Amino acid sequence: MIVDESMMIGSEKLLLTLAMPAINAGSAITEKDITIVDISIAKSWNRTSIKNVLEMVADKIGHKPEYVISDNGSTVCKAVRDAGYAHHLDISHTLGMFLERVYKKEADFQELSNNVQLARFKYNMQDVAYVQSPSQRSIARFMNMSKWIDWISRMQYLYHTLQNDIKSTYAFIP
Repeated sequence: MIVDESMMIGSEKLLLTLAMPAINAGSAITEKDITIVDISIAKSWNRTSIKNVLEMVADKIGHKPEYVISDNGSTVCKAVRDAGYAHHLDISHTLGMFLERVYKKEADFQELSNNVQLARFKYNMQDVAYVQSPSQRSIARFMNMSKWIDWISRMQYLYHTLQNDIKSTYAFIP
């Protein structure tokens, strides 16, 4: 199973549970391999309510899961542990958390983040918006850091071709 406590819908939160074969034939998993087995909505989720959904889903599919994959959210992790299921953490969330621990408080990273956000603000909705960095959700910015790195690499390559006002805004890149 794959479990994710997802977005808010109004004042309620979604808990999505997917099923897929436990053993993969060595190829990438596609949407054809995945089945939606439950979508639950509640005002809030705690370890007990998530555990109850996991157990209900296991009853629905007729057996316990071989393992559960989730992000590193503490309530989901505790619920999977309480249910007694094998648990694997999603690698992109795990690496994102590692990057956050290493870089979040680093002065040069904070300076880069501030400069990028100021540039986004300055050129938002203008005809030069094509040079803007990819938007980063604050909650997942370390998971998506490769998008910023790719953007900065491309900007370094193109920097000398930019108009002077754009160059001054992005002077932090070189």
